[in-house]
Amino acid sequence: MKRKILLFICFILSLSIGFGIGIVAFSTENIKNSIDGLVDKDFSDGTINTEQIGQLQYFTVSLDDEIYVKNLLFNGNIHDNLDSVRVYYTDNANKEFNAQNSFFPKIIIKNDNYYLEIDKNVTAIRLELLPSDTVENIKVNPKILNIHTVNTILFTILPLVISFSAVSLIFDRESLKKDILAIKRYKYLLYELVLKDIKTKYRRSVLGLLWSVLNPLLMMIVLTAVFSNIIRVEVEGGFALFYLTGYLLFNFISESTNFSLNTILQAAQLIKKVYIPKYIFPLQKCLFSFVNMIFSLTAFVIVFTIFMIWGNVSLNSSMLLFPIPLILIFLFSLGCCFILSSLVVFFRDIGHIWGILLTVWMYASPIIYPISILPDWLVSAIKLNPLYYYIDMFRNIMIYGRIPAFADFIIALLFSVASVLVGTVIFRKCQDKFVMYI
Repeated sequence: MKRKILLFICFILSLSIGFGIGIVAFSTENIKNSIDGLVDKDFSDGTINTEQIGQLQYFTVSLDDEIYVKNLLFNGNIHDNLDSVRVYYTDNANKEFNAQNSFFPKIIIKNDNYYLEIDKNVTAIRLELLPSDTVENIKVNPKILNIHTVNTILFTILPLVISFSAVSLIFDRESLKKDILAIKRYKYLLYELVLKDIKTKYRRSVLGLLWSVLNPLLMMIVLTAVFSNIIRVEVEGGFALFYLTGYLLFNFISESTNFSLNTILQAAQLIKKVYIPKYIFPLQKCLFSFVNMIFSLTAFVIVFTIFMIWGNVSLNSSMLLFPIPLILIFLFSLGCCFILSSLVVFFRDIGHIWGILLTVWMYASPIIYPISILPDWLVSAIKLNPLYYYIDMFRNIMIYGRIPAFADFIIALLFSVASVLVGTVIFRKCQDKFVMYI
């Protein structure tokens, strides 16, 4: 009974968190305007006066009476490189626009709309966009709640999955404690298994571990030649670094999940003869792939150094955050390894299906293309892909010198926690039946 009550409370809380965060994170200004009861006015092409003065284009709206404008929303044919918006205003019907009554407000971008904080009593407003773009709609003191659907879904479903999994583990905490303590007892076995995998992979290879560096470098050279010269995909920082950051993370997911698929089946004789915590085997494969990815990062360092000499990129302090996306994607991958290694024991076809799904997953991830070339509806679909957040975070930190957006970090964290908790729950519920099927 306690479990059902707890699950019901988790369900209600998850819905509340999802809806609340969806509104607060993406429609803050709209809520403020609704509470304050500010006058709401819409303008479109027919009511926006477009003026061409020299090389500059201006967009003007007249408000009839002097009203208080807290916020202004505009959209249209706006380029990604919009640097600033200069706002001219008049506070009297007889005054003309001049430089004294102008300022450069901060631009807030939410849901493909551009928000400006005006905070003035005005009778007319003129916008000057730098560089010049086209404004099609202007809304003064917008009241319509514009909740970003994708993020709202994620913020609702992921807390729901996490809470349900956590409740399941809480009611099985005694057994969970034993499994956690077993990691300390078998840490040397885990170390030896990972070391054995590394030695086996590069056995009788002349270059050995160097292949961890050469593989991504050679793939990068081929694809850079194709996408930079033939298809001509242009990305900030150069296609080579853009591709490497995506390839390294996806290759880790692909390698760790493929290796872990049959790990329980391959350890069948050992599992039947002696007691070994069964989760050691998928954990071993995930750790091995993670170590392999760390070696492969050398390829990124080499290419980054070359680009830095050429002046395309530069070192930045954000690079100190590079462990964060790597840890998050490790946790996400570990959860996937637990799920796949347990399910394949009962359904051997999963091994074949997973290979196809990985191919689809690769093309559904921004590895060889930037999402800026995609239509809006497809961008929303891509953002349902967990790998998008890990790759985007890693690129921002390593190439562009940007601190990842807090909302994107939270979503990536939720995906990682959800994956490892769900994977742990599924593996623990299935592990007692392994002996009957392997």
